Amino acid sequence: MTSTPAPADPIADLTREEAATRAGVVHEVSYAVDLDLTASGEEFVSRTTVRFLATPGASTFLDLIAARVHRVTLNGAALPAEAVAAGRIALTDLGERNEVVVEADCRYVRTGQGLHRFVDPADGETYLYSQFAEMDARRVFACFDQPDIKASWQLGVLAPARWAVISNARSPEPEVIAGHGGSAAESSDAVARWSFDETPRMSTYVMAVVAGPYAYEETTLETLAGAVPARVWGRPALREHLAAAEVFEATQAGLRFYEAAMGVPFPYDSYDQVYVPEYNLGAMENVGCVTISEDSLLFRSRPSQAQEEFRTVVVLHELAHMWFGDLVTMRWWDDLWLNESFAEFAGTLTGERVTEHADAWVSFGVHRKSVAYRIDQLPTTHPVIGDVPSVEATTGAFDMITYAKGASVLRQLAHTLGEEVFFAGIGAYLRAYAEGNATLTELLAELERASGRDLGEWSTAWLATAGLSTLTAEISQEESGALAAIRVVESLPSGEGIPAPQPHRSHRLNVAGYALREGVLEREWVEDVSVTGGAGEVPNVAGRARPDLLMVNDDDLTYAKVVLDEVSLATVLQHPGAVAAPMLQSLVLTSLWHAVRDGRLDAEDYLPAALGILAVAGNSTTISATCGHLATAVAQYVTPARSAQVRASVADALWALVLASAEGSDAQLQLLRGYLAVMGTTAQGERAMALLAGTSPVGGVSVDVDLRWEILQGAVACGAASEADVAAALAADDTAAGRRRAAGVRAAVGTPEAKAAAWRSLIGADGEELANATMFAVAGGLMRVSDPAVLVDLVPQWFDSLRGFWASTSPNVAKRVVNATFPLVTAGRPGADVVERAQSWLEANGDAPSVLRACVVEGLTEARRAIAAQERAAG
Repeated sequence: MTSTPAPADPIADLTREEAATRAGVVHEVSYAVDLDLTASGEEFVSRTTVRFLATPGASTFLDLIAARVHRVTLNGAALPAEAVAAGRIALTDLGERNEVVVEADCRYVRTGQGLHRFVDPADGETYLYSQFAEMDARRVFACFDQPDIKASWQLGVLAPARWAVISNARSPEPEVIAGHGGSAAESSDAVARWSFDETPRMSTYVMAVVAGPYAYEETTLETLAGAVPARVWGRPALREHLAAAEVFEATQAGLRFYEAAMGVPFPYDSYDQVYVPEYNLGAMENVGCVTISEDSLLFRSRPSQAQEEFRTVVVLHELAHMWFGDLVTMRWWDDLWLNESFAEFAGTLTGERVTEHADAWVSFGVHRKSVAYRIDQLPTTHPVIGDVPSVEATTGAFDMITYAKGASVLRQLAHTLGEEVFFAGIGAYLRAYAEGNATLTELLAELERASGRDLGEWSTAWLATAGLSTLTAEISQEESGALAAIRVVESLPSGEGIPAPQPHRSHRLNVAGYALREGVLEREWVEDVSVTGGAGEVPNVAGRARPDLLMVNDDDLTYAKVVLDEVSLATVLQHPGAVAAPMLQSLVLTSLWHAVRDGRLDAEDYLPAALGILAVAGNSTTISATCGHLATAVAQYVTPARSAQVRASVADALWALVLASAEGSDAQLQLLRGYLAVMGTTAQGERAMALLAGTSPVGGVSVDVDLRWEILQGAVACGAASEADVAAALAADDTAAGRRRAAGVRAAVGTPEAKAAAWRSLIGADGEELANATMFAVAGGLMRVSDPAVLVDLVPQWFDSLRGFWASTSPNVAKRVVNATFPLVTAGRPGADVVERAQSWLEANGDAPSVLRACVVEGLTEARRAIAAQERAAG
């Protein structure tokens, strides 16, 4: 085969059944991959040798998406051109031992899926990184691209000698290639070859290639298997912001904790963590080579404590994956939760135990877990164990059900079994399936063996059944007013998308009574309660005084929405400043927020209570998450007639909290960011712009580069800043990040014309294809509105162009943009017909990709919820 262009056929999806069939044919796979990254264009050269055992006479296929395929041989014989079609290479009449050689030209991407190519506008340097989950290794080399065909790898990379090349094994010393771009390594056009040692067996989606003139800081990590070299990498322009010391400290602490808890040494020979630009995710657990978003987790400016805590938890999350996900991997994407739920649980637990972030579970509850509660009530909810019929559907499985609900379920299980027993089972599982694949069945077998308990009913109720239970307290009192009994009752979920009948979940939780003393709610007692079969009695309460606040699920040990009883609700609404303890603040705020969403509490009753708790809140994530809820409440749940007035009053209240905060404090920074996100009048925007002019009464705030962009985005939405202000800010920050932020700010301009232009840029209607990170910034700016009326004219355009946009980019990018830009804030507004449009679109697009339809269904559901809340508030 010679210079065969890649076929124009649609790229084939991989189904679960196809993957299982292929895994039954192919065994003992190894890859030798050679990549030539020396060309300056949009393509690179890929040469792959695949060796494997197979069922003699069987047929199967390799996966490859290439610009051109030059040659394919199977056991020395050239394959015909028609063997390559739809992203597959057909292999027939296999022998017991087989060798396939594939030579191709592949394309770099700007979508973050494949081998992403970023050219820094500041210095013209090129930076490459790979992202292969779920099935994008095939964009770089020919492979069996599914998680349960693990293989060893030998990687060779040809690249400019002044670059660094990082992969899954310890980075070798490069060999300068004489006669290929010069023989001197210091020559700007010199070329070198990096030849990596063979790796342990691993899945294709955690293989990694990172290349470019990255800079690094290094250390040595101590593990049970000995010293391991470790580096933190990033672009040289950002070297001072790598926070390598903090990352190394968290990594070492996490290593000690995980090795001790699971009894399994760190399994790889090195550990690199690389900040990469234009990244779709927070981070990715490639074996020994974790990639981290520089856009969201590398801080050019002063970070909040919430941001620092989240970076630490992400570092620990990805480290946990080295065991749970990489060493032992799910067999198919149905069990994605086996990777992500455990890493989410382990990262948060470890963050609380061995780092300075002792409130990690508080932050988790008020933010990520609360998001899981929302998602678990949508028609598109799914069990923790997914049903993923094909790779195309996998995009929809990366959500807070898989992450936060799964982590919460594991936390509840560890609490029930005992943490030592729980980790003993985890360690046994890792040892039994090291370098292999496993399913829930194998995990449960090891946990049952360690605990001596049957976990079948637990697994069915918690992992295999979708939906969110609700917990309430039934309180009975003596004539004297003292407590007679308290019974915790579980209400099972129901509604669209929720299967019936539902099993009751078992909950082991704490119930606590709080008394209001001298303006503070103090915990007087706490009881350990088991809720089984739908109810559980709280022991030792008879004769006690009725508490001012009764908190079901105190300490947040189970996963359920909690409805406060009438007395408790009145207490927190009338005395929000008395809710002083960080965990109690998280629990109360979460309960109140979901009461608003459920239509049990008017938004205008919620807002002063949330502001009252913010006045005394100390946890950084609690402040940021609650400010986000304030913005959502005024945009969606307040009646349209009162929205502008309520927005202005909430913003003024936040400004008062900013002024009352300690100068230079984290709370001041977070409250200021909350103000910038909520403010809606020109006067409020001018108040923010005074910070840039140095004439603001707010002291202790240093307006750094990122805060400047945040101020501008809010101010242009309010009509208080101009294009000249944006251009000046960009001139002062003409970097990749600055250009991205400027695009987002311009999309926030509060006119219908600016919103239409932003949407045209997202869908490529103006002829320019935006990189993924710029898309995310524009999407965020597009939906920053003070008056939802500016989006009304966009609604029909949005729905009309949806299919074309989805087809134009990767599903991961498209999903994020569609979710971010669904015109939800127009729901209930005069002239808007978002509900009718969404319904019509779903009726007319039954053949749309399943994940896209799910995005529209979720937006429609939230729009209906918003309208219901508005109508209730209007009486």
